[in-house]
Amino acid sequence: MSTVPEVKLIIYFRKSLNVLSMFQRLRKYWANLSQKLAAQDAEDTEESRRAQFERNYLWNLIARFKRTLDRIDDESNEIDLEDIRYCERFIELMIDLEALLPTRRFFNALLHSSKLITHCVLSKLISSEAGSLFCQLVEMLKFYARFEINDITGQQLTHKEVSDRHYEHVVKLQKAAFKYFRESMPDFYLLSVGSVDSRKALLKQFGSMKKSEIYRFAEYLHLVPPMDSENSQLETYSKEFLTETITLHCERRVNQLQQLNEQPLYPTEQVIWDENVVPYENYSGEGVLALNKLNLQFLTLHDYLLRNFNLF
Repeated sequence: MSTVPEVKLIIYFRKSLNVLSMFQRLRKYWANLSQKLAAQDAEDTEESRRAQFERNYLWNLIARFKRTLDRIDDESNEIDLEDIRYCERFIELMIDLEALLPTRRFFNALLHSSKLITHCVLSKLISSEAGSLFCQLVEMLKFYARFEINDITGQQLTHKEVSDRHYEHVVKLQKAAFKYFRESMPDFYLLSVGSVDSRKALLKQFGSMKKSEIYRFAEYLHLVPPMDSENSQLETYSKEFLTETITLHCERRVNQLQQLNEQPLYPTEQVIWDENVVPYENYSGEGVLALNKLNLQFLTLHDYLLRNFNLF
């Protein structure tokens, strides 16, 4: 198997979605690809180095974005508006990759493996006045990263399929509690899913736990490499980071149709006076707007209708 770090991390996330087990053809493709990558990495030629660069490009681009975001959050540095603009443009690129099935099919696993959304949610920029547009863009990215669609087949998921997937995540979390913390968490794995799947309940549950214990939960959900392996990231991730990662994975989500029904038919004052959505007259088109784009291809019919509803 390839020693490239992002490939290993993608494997853990792919396992969490049971993608390889649900699609036997993918398992065969993945086995063949792993052998080719291992043989290619063993060669020290210009062609192999170029192939490795192309394979690592998006992962390295995300890593660069994280470093830029950390530099903005560093209070010892002055806020650079160019760095903020770069972050906004980068999130726009991520949204574009997620909103098209040909790129989403391969990119969505990498996005989740990189923990990019968790990094953005925990940043100081997202809650600052200068990061209002950044916050709106991250919300759009979260929406498309968890869009109700099968990334492989492109089929829209039914409400039952979405609910089954959510219940599977929470039940797996309860199984982890039963396996590792049967004595210290006697009630968690006995409660109903509806009692533990809210963001408030999850944050409260993990708030009193140690970082190593939370890491065990994330490991059981295949969100992080095993603690005992050489790729363990126990020292890399903070307690808050691990908690937010698990919460984003297991929290109850509002149904897309319900979200649409709760929106007003006509623009409200909040929308009209939001320059991130409705720019002023002197807008030159150089900046990013927190708006959907009308493409030639859409994820589902619901995606097409929702974009038109938001725009018009």
